[in-house]
Amino acid sequence: MFGADWQPAEGTVIDVRFSGQHGTNQVHGEPHFMMDVRPSDGEPFRTEVDELPLMFSFRPPAIGAVVKLECDPHRKRARFIRSDPAINKKTTEQQAEAQYQTELHSDVAAPHEEPERP
Repeated sequence: MFGADWQPAEGTVIDVRFSGQHGTNQVHGEPHFMMDVRPSDGEPFRTEVDELPLMFSFRPPAIGAVVKLECDPHRKRARFIRSDPAINKKTTEQQAEAQYQTELHSDVAAPHEEPERP
């Protein structure tokens, strides 16, 4: 009754506001993201989503980006999910490092052979 009813959702960034200036590329102040939110169960809605507090690896999504969210459809509220690679630099860096290590320890590819000339 009193708590939020958070459920999985997906959201698309419609606009970004920095310090009260809509649709600009200025990065002064905290970003606020206007999102179209699609809950896993319920009607879509539009709301403003703020950057996660104390998330130093936060990568702001661009306008048009689709990200994972949690939402409370009854209160028309949403928040980012920290582990989403679309907004988490750390997750992306870990994936890049894992791919590099896989390539580093894979078998050597056969050298490219030049075709014989007549």
